[in-house]
Amino acid sequence: RLRIFGRRYRTAILLGLVATVVLVVPPLRVAQHIDGALYDAWSRIHAPLAPGDILIVPVEDPAWFTTLADKIEYCEILDEDSLANPRAA
Repeated sequence: RLRIFGRRYRTAILLGLVATVVLVVPPLRVAQHIDGALYDAWSRIHAPLAPGDILIVPVEDPAWFTTLADKIEYCEILDEDSLANPRAA
Protein backbone atom coordinates (compact mmCIF):
# COMPACT_ATOMS: atom_id res chain seq x y z
CA ARG A 1 0.00 0.00 0.00
CA LEU A 2 2.84 2.37 0.76
CA ARG A 3 4.29 1.79 -2.71
CA ILE A 4 0.99 2.68 -4.43
CA PHE A 5 0.76 5.91 -2.46
CA GLY A 6 4.36 6.70 -3.31
CA ARG A 7 3.74 6.07 -7.00
CA ARG A 8 0.58 8.20 -7.01
CA TYR A 9 2.45 10.94 -5.20
CA ARG A 10 5.28 10.88 -7.73
CA THR A 11 2.76 10.90 -10.59
CA ALA A 12 1.02 13.93 -9.10
CA ILE A 13 4.32 15.75 -8.73
CA LEU A 14 5.29 14.90 -12.30
CA LEU A 15 1.94 16.11 -13.66
CA GLY A 16 2.27 19.34 -11.68
CA LEU A 17 5.74 19.96 -13.07
CA VAL A 18 4.61 19.22 -16.64
CA ALA A 19 1.64 21.57 -16.25
CA THR A 20 3.92 24.30 -14.90
CA VAL A 21 6.34 23.91 -17.78
CA VAL A 22 3.58 23.95 -20.40
CA LEU A 23 1.75 26.93 -18.87
CA VAL A 24 4.64 29.17 -17.84
CA VAL A 25 8.00 28.31 -19.36
CA PRO A 26 8.89 29.59 -22.86
CA PRO A 27 8.42 28.76 -25.73
CA LEU A 28 4.90 27.42 -25.08
CA ARG A 29 3.63 29.89 -22.44
CA VAL A 30 0.06 28.68 -22.84
CA ALA A 31 -1.15 30.81 -19.91
CA GLN A 32 0.13 33.99 -21.58
CA HIS A 33 -1.62 33.07 -24.84
CA ILE A 34 -4.88 32.34 -23.03
CA ASP A 35 -4.59 35.64 -21.15
CA GLY A 36 -4.03 37.52 -24.42
CA ALA A 37 -6.99 35.82 -26.07
CA LEU A 38 -9.26 36.63 -23.11
CA TYR A 39 -8.11 40.28 -23.15
CA ASP A 40 -8.78 40.55 -26.89
CA ALA A 41 -12.25 39.07 -26.48
CA TRP A 42 -13.04 41.32 -23.50
CA SER A 43 -11.89 44.47 -25.31
CA ARG A 44 -14.25 43.74 -28.22
CA ILE A 45 -17.33 43.52 -26.00
CA HIS A 46 -19.31 46.75 -25.96
CA ALA A 47 -20.24 48.27 -22.63
CA PRO A 48 -23.95 48.23 -21.82
CA LEU A 49 -25.86 51.46 -22.23
CA ALA A 50 -26.43 53.55 -19.14
CA PRO A 51 -29.95 53.58 -17.71
CA GLY A 52 -32.07 56.60 -18.55
CA ASP A 53 -31.84 58.03 -15.03
CA ILE A 54 -28.03 58.15 -15.11
CA LEU A 55 -26.12 60.77 -17.07
CA ILE A 56 -22.52 59.93 -17.88
CA VAL A 57 -20.39 63.05 -18.36
CA PRO A 58 -16.77 63.06 -19.54
CA VAL A 59 -14.93 65.13 -16.93
CA GLU A 60 -12.02 65.79 -19.27
CA ASP A 61 -14.17 68.24 -21.27
CA PRO A 62 -15.14 71.24 -19.11
CA ALA A 63 -17.81 72.32 -21.63
CA TRP A 64 -20.02 69.54 -20.29
CA PHE A 65 -20.35 71.22 -16.92
CA THR A 66 -22.55 74.03 -18.26
CA THR A 67 -24.66 71.52 -20.16
CA LEU A 68 -24.91 69.41 -17.04
CA ALA A 69 -25.93 72.43 -14.95
CA ASP A 70 -28.72 73.20 -17.45
CA LYS A 71 -30.03 69.60 -17.30
CA ILE A 72 -30.07 69.24 -13.53
CA GLU A 73 -33.53 69.52 -12.03
CA TYR A 74 -32.73 67.96 -8.69
CA CYS A 75 -29.32 67.33 -7.25
CA GLU A 76 -28.39 65.84 -3.92
CA ILE A 77 -24.83 66.59 -3.00
CA LEU A 78 -23.13 63.80 -1.14
CA ASP A 79 -20.53 64.64 1.44
CA GLU A 80 -18.46 62.38 3.63
CA ASP A 81 -21.12 62.29 6.38
CA SER A 82 -23.89 61.14 4.06
CA LEU A 83 -21.62 58.48 2.56
CA ALA A 84 -20.65 57.19 6.00
CA ASN A 85 -24.21 57.23 7.35
CA PRO A 86 -26.67 56.98 4.41
CA ARG A 87 -29.79 56.96 6.63
CA ALA A 88 -28.97 60.38 8.04
CA ALA A 89 -28.78 61.94 4.57
